[in-house]
Amino acid sequence: MNAYRRGIAAIICHLRLNLTYCIDHKEFAPQLKRYPNFGIGAFRIGTKAILSGTAPSLSLISALEGDPANRHGQSRIPLRRGAIGGLVKEMQCDLNIGQDVIVGPQT
Repeated sequence: MNAYRRGIAAIICHLRLNLTYCIDHKEFAPQLKRYPNFGIGAFRIGTKAILSGTAPSLSLISALEGDPANRHGQSRIPLRRGAIGGLVKEMQCDLNIGQDVIVGPQT
């Protein structure tokens, strides 16, 4: 949900709009899908915090994973989309998906 809020905040900021343009289906087209667990009030509060700069900062993915319990007993680079190599193959094997050795949409 945080990524969704940040995306909406970026669009609102880019188009130089205000938070009143942050609406949900029930407000715009009530006959469309309903999401009972989605509260637009809390969503607007979170989006407003992002726009005002008061939202908590995001924690970035570290360049190295320092988990001493990993299989290899050493730090390794986190796997991201586009990554290639043996660790990708190992992960794809563990997930029982095609082993193309590239982190892509299926991985």
